[in-house]
Amino acid sequence: MLLSKVRQIVLEECGKGKTVTEGDIAGRLGVSRTPVREVLRHLQEEGLLERKQRKGISLRDISLREMIEIYDLRSSLEGLAGRLLAERIDGKTLAKLRKLAESYQRIIEKKPLVWPQWRDVEIAFHDLIVTQSGNRRLKRLVDSLQLFTISFQIAHQLDLQGVDIRHGRRYTHDLVVAALEKRDPDEAEAAIRNHIQEHKMKVIGLFLGTTANAPAVKKYTPPKL
Repeated sequence: MLLSKVRQIVLEECGKGKTVTEGDIAGRLGVSRTPVREVLRHLQEEGLLERKQRKGISLRDISLREMIEIYDLRSSLEGLAGRLLAERIDGKTLAKLRKLAESYQRIIEKKPLVWPQWRDVEIAFHDLIVTQSGNRRLKRLVDSLQLFTISFQIAHQLDLQGVDIRHGRRYTHDLVVAALEKRDPDEAEAAIRNHIQEHKMKVIGLFLGTTANAPAVKKYTPPKL
């Protein structure tokens, strides 16, 4: 899909202070500029990109407050995806999620952490949950929000090298998989929401230069009906 390919190039190329042109993207993909221009216009309308006169396209500077709001939205929406998936998940999807969780664990144990590998597995894990939830509108919303959180990390050069994600993480991918294996909607929702909130606090700590003292995430507990 052209949209996903263009987004990938933009995220790879548009680090802080870097730009890319329509021609650059079209050349890499072997397509004309017209469809690329339409995709870039869409991403600009979403607020992910900005055009710099005579320089090209770059990631928009997202504020810390906006980033926090986006993480909170992701937490709620992906928590819903987990709830929906828990009620319909099959063995094939569970096996894929388990494999991604294992890959993630191997990646974060490497020194130094390889950012592109970490990013790709993290995206794939969350994308699979939302895709298999069965709610297509939810998938479109989460795709957009996830791009913003990744864009924030790239634009501010927060590649997580300085974040201790190897130790002390309470809400891991393994807990998400375990909750889904139980087909427990409440537990699946809580595991995903807590996982995303923890990641938010890690990024805030790194951005502010206070990683070691970043506030602990408040555990989400589903309300009793």
